[in-house]
Amino acid sequence: MIDARVNVSIVSHPKTKKLKRKLGDSGPWSLICLFLWAAANRSDGKLTGMTAEDVELAVDWAGDDGAFVATLVAVGFLDGEDGNYSIHDWAEHNPWSAGAAARSEKARWIALCKHHGRERAAETMPAYADRLLSSATSTPEADDSMRVAENSCAPSPSPSPSPLPSAPPSSAAVASAEPTSDPTKGRKTTFKVWLTDIRASGQKAVSGYQPVWDYAEQVGIPAEWIELAWICFRERYTNDEKANLKRYADWRRVFLRAVKEGWMGVWSWSDRDESYRLTTIGMQALKAFEGQAGAQ
Repeated sequence: MIDARVNVSIVSHPKTKKLKRKLGDSGPWSLICLFLWAAANRSDGKLTGMTAEDVELAVDWAGDDGAFVATLVAVGFLDGEDGNYSIHDWAEHNPWSAGAAARSEKARWIALCKHHGRERAAETMPAYADRLLSSATSTPEADDSMRVAENSCAPSPSPSPSPLPSAPPSSAAVASAEPTSDPTKGRKTTFKVWLTDIRASGQKAVSGYQPVWDYAEQVGIPAEWIELAWICFRERYTNDEKANLKRYADWRRVFLRAVKEGWMGVWSWSDRDESYRLTTIGMQALKAFEGQAGAQ
């Protein structure tokens, strides 16, 4: 099912009121029809190649020719000009719809990798493979992306600290970040002890552990969701009465297993969308993280 988001305040928004004043009740209704049509046919909100007449035909506008589009431009619901229109701030208000093409492309890549291997997938989708390579090799060595309370790189411009990585570390970064020795490896310790020792030794907890990122890329789990899994993992083995007594010799491998087996329940696979989606637990972790970052 394809859908689109409409903010509950749209009825009282000044733009909508102006649209109604100029075009009557049919103006706002046709605007909603345009949103729905775009979600189904132009999921990125860009109406490239469409004239004003094309736009009005798409929503069955029955008023004066050109009036609907001209008014949308005038009040600010539509940007651009004839043949190059776009719905104003579409990606911001409809991020799920705006990302439909990217999700479809990613799903195809995952399916190809699963059934034919990466080399064949790269041959079939060379442009996508090039973008993945470019993203991986251009990512600078990040600070420990697995330290929630400490400063690190944000995936988008933000005044608050954000440890969510926008892409797995590059191979060069991993080579320098990968710990040469784990001060606790070989002896079983609790998570608290392990994390304390790791930090005391100047090493990174998980961000330099390449197997996690390799697995995430292989199966198509977004890198930032690995961070959410780490937040839940750290919370469980730090504060849970039973879990904080667990002892393991290699906590990095334990986290990798948690990611592979979905222990944290952060994401689930959607057959309908052929991609992963955040679960309620994942959304709660995201909201908690955003709240924590915003308070800093």
